[in-house]
Amino acid sequence: MRTKLYFKPSRNSLIVGIIATSCLFIFGLVFLLLLNGESQVGTIFLVFWMAIVGLMLGNFIYSLVNYDKNKGLGGSIMLEDEDELNNKAAGFDDRDTTDHPG
Repeated sequence: MRTKLYFKPSRNSLIVGIIATSCLFIFGLVFLLLLNGESQVGTIFLVFWMAIVGLMLGNFIYSLVNYDKNKGLGGSIMLEDEDELNNKAAGFDDRDTTDHPG
């Protein structure tokens, strides 16, 4: 029997994520303004950079706004029962180790 555990990031980690992605977004914006159309490849890269960082920022903000609304907002993981863990431990002890010298 497996147990389902819901987990989500803490408020503090969401706030740190918002601050970090905001700095990355500002970094991209400053370099985009510094390029000023000189390099098309650089401009395209920075546009993609800002789009991806913007999606990350939106995800952090969405998670923070909906923090108390849904217990399953974060990811989920399946935990093994004690019986399954005991069976694995027994299997480890019962291994044949005679193939190794020593």
